[in-house]
Amino acid sequence: MALCPYYDPEKCPVSTPIPFLPGVVADIDACLVAELQKLWDAGIPTEASHCGNGAFEEAYILVDKNYAAEMEAQGYVINPDAACFAPTCNAYTPKSKLPPKKRK
Repeated sequence: MALCPYYDPEKCPVSTPIPFLPGVVADIDACLVAELQKLWDAGIPTEASHCGNGAFEEAYILVDKNYAAEMEAQGYVINPDAACFAPTCNAYTPKSKLPPKKRK
């Protein structure tokens, strides 16, 4: 597991085996691991995810456009504010309760 720069363990990455990529382990934000596991169990592979570091509007789960119907059937909505990697990416707002941003 990578070193975590946050005091809140919910924001730390967790080394997680990726079931649709045998032998691959990825560091995933702890606050999204359970939700991603449910998507994987439903046959929906994810491409990337981010907790938003306390900014809910920046949180996302990125999936291939071929899985858009499945995501929408499960009640997910596109997050237009997510920082995507492509202009037509399918970044959805997570349903998980995300950790709040710490105040200084």
